[in-house]
Amino acid sequence: MNVKRKSRPYKPDWADKALTAAALIVEAQAAELVPVDTGRLKGSISHISHINKSNKTDGIKGTAASGEAYVGSNVEYAPYQEYGTRFMSGKAYMRPAIDATKGDIKRVIAKYWKGQAFGC
Repeated sequence: MNVKRKSRPYKPDWADKALTAAALIVEAQAAELVPVDTGRLKGSISHISHINKSNKTDGIKGTAASGEAYVGSNVEYAPYQEYGTRFMSGKAYMRPAIDATKGDIKRVIAKYWKGQAFGC
C-alpha cells in the first residue's frame, strides 16, 4: 500500500513571536532616543510583524510576512532626522536604538528558540 502524505510547510511560530518581541524592544529604545520638538515623530515610531499590525494611527502601515518585523515611522521627515540633508546633519535615533538593543534582541530570540527546541 502506497500512501502519499501532503507535506505541510513548517511555520516557526516561535520565530514570529521572538521577532515581535525584538521589534517592541527596538521601538521602545528608538522612542527614547528620538529628538523631540512637537512629539509627532516620537509618537509615530511603531512596529509591524506577522503577528500584529501597528495600532498607532500615525505609525507605519503595511504587512509583514512570517519571519519579518519592521520598526519605523511614516512621518515624512523621519529619514531626514535620521540621516540629515545637505543643509543639516542628522540626529540618528533608529540605528543607535538597534545598536543599543542587540544584546537584548539576542537574548529574546534565544529565549524563544530554547522554548521551542526544548518544549519549555
